[in-house]
Amino acid sequence: MLNITHAKAMKNRVSIYWDFENVRVPYQAECLIDFAQLRGDLITKKVYSHWHQETPDVEYALDRVGFDRIDVQGEFKNSADLQLMSDCRKELKSSLSSDIIILVSGDKDFASLVSQLQRYQKRVIIFGRQDVTNKKLSRLADEFHFAEELCQLVA
Repeated sequence: MLNITHAKAMKNRVSIYWDFENVRVPYQAECLIDFAQLRGDLITKKVYSHWHQETPDVEYALDRVGFDRIDVQGEFKNSADLQLMSDCRKELKSSLSSDIIILVSGDKDFASLVSQLQRYQKRVIIFGRQDVTNKKLSRLADEFHFAEELCQLVA
């Protein structure tokens, strides 16, 4: 029998938006999915990078667990960030918008996106790297974790 908390969590829709250029932990992708599924129904799994620069084993690790690898167009600084933010904002305005957004990045450029998501009553969970995550971004999150500890959270 499901407890009330678990039943409520299963009604939440969850989306993952991952800035792979900022947080490179491909072999923890399965743990990230497990973490998200503990929060509700996972509807979006997007990971952003310039994939022509990645190795096949990294791509395989992400494909194997069903991530949509978004190949970022343009080689200019922050092009992956801009594409991720644009896609996330599009979802925010759709009727199928998630209740919980998992953002995998520690980049300060996402602070305005986090604030906007929260204004729309979205719960924002951020995974960032220990050595480079922007402190302001980590404080803005409803929940923050280090990406390197992801698998420990679901063990």
